[in-house]
Amino acid sequence: METHASLLPTTLIVLRHSPHCGRWLAEGLDLALVSAVFGQEVKLLFMGQGIFGLIQNQHDAVGQPLSTSAVLDTVGMYGINELLVPKSDLISLGIDQNDLMVDVSVIDDAKVRAYLANAGHVLTF
Repeated sequence: METHASLLPTTLIVLRHSPHCGRWLAEGLDLALVSAVFGQEVKLLFMGQGIFGLIQNQHDAVGQPLSTSAVLDTVGMYGINELLVPKSDLISLGIDQNDLMVDVSVIDDAKVRAYLANAGHVLTF
């Protein structure tokens, strides 16, 4: 039996802000979960400073934790199975894939462009 979710366009949520830059990253992750609850096929693309949201044990200027791990640990339960990171951004930021708290697909710039072009909806945070 075919599900309605397969008939809906893919929503690609691009996360470009670090957890240190206000609530952009948290808002994007919240929207991803809400969209998935309502049957959207959601993919997350962490780009640039947004990749810092995938690194554990971060704190703000006054020492409060800035962890997105609780949300990232649950995305699979919501049917969000594609977490994408451009290889070029990992290299430019000096981040090793092994430093990330969740499994991601590391993709080249051509695949980034393809995901952006093929998504039904692209939302950037």
